[in-house]
Formats: sequence, C-alpha cells, structure tokens
Amino acid sequence: MAASAGLVCREPDLSPVFCGDAVADPLTGLTAALLAATAPPGRGVLWDVSMSAAVAATLDPGPPVPGVPALRGGGGWAVETAAGLVPVASPEHREPDGDAPAAGADTADVLRGLGSRSREAMGVAAARPVRAAAGRRTRRLGCGAPRGRTR
Repeated sequence: MAASAGLVCREPDLSPVFCGDAVADPLTGLTAALLAATAPPGRGVLWDVSMSAAVAATLDPGPPVPGVPALRGGGGWAVETAAGLVPVASPEHREPDGDAPAAGADTADVLRGLGSRSREAMGVAAARPVRAAAGRRTRRLGCGAPRGRTR
C-alpha cells in the first residue's frame, strides 16, 4: 500500500525499491484516530480514510532521488555523507525502565488536551462530506471516488 502512494527508496538509476511498506496501516490508524477525536461533540461522523492518501500526505513532493547506500566493511556498516563515512550503530538490547501504564490510564488527559483543538490546527487534510446509506453523514479523506453522491 505504501509503495502505491510513492513510499519507496531509489536505486542509483532511480528504479524503486520497497521500504517502509508496513507504515501505511499505522499512519492511517493515527489519522483516523485523530479525526474521530476531533469530531463535533454530539454528532456522529463516519470517516472513510484512504491508506494511500494518508501515506502520500507524509511524503516529500519533490522529484525522486537515489537513496544513500550502506557500505559493509571493517566489521560493520557505514553510510557515505558529504562529511565522509559515518558508521551505522549496531543494535543494542535495552531493558525497559518500568511497566507501562494500565490501558486507558491517560485517556482522560489526552481527550482533555484535544478538546480545544480543531482538525485544521492539527494538520489534518480537508475531507469532503458524502451521502451514505440510510442518510448518514460521512466524510471522506483522501483520493478516489466517494461511495455515493457528493453533497
């Protein structure tokens, strides 16, 4: 899904290589959660969020450029930069600092913090309302034809 939106790395000849494809689902989920949290109070809204559009909204609109290759040598990996060869840090095991809070422990504080912020202030793309079955109001975020007729 992410690759269909343009989230790819590039070989030196600019041919695409898959990267970060698994990020489409969490980006779309975060977008949908943000929209749900900012819906007008007392009114139900059904959001149709496009995975492809959610990913595309995070990408640099510039032309494709080749990726920087990692080089193996000297017992590790490095990346060539304008400042020279920079070693890539080896992964390290980390112990957790403690237990995670119980599910929902911070929900009230988060919702209170979101209460006064609009979708526009949080950078959510514009959505257009569409007519859904049984006359429900829905909003569509992203690309593609909406289901039903637009209002």
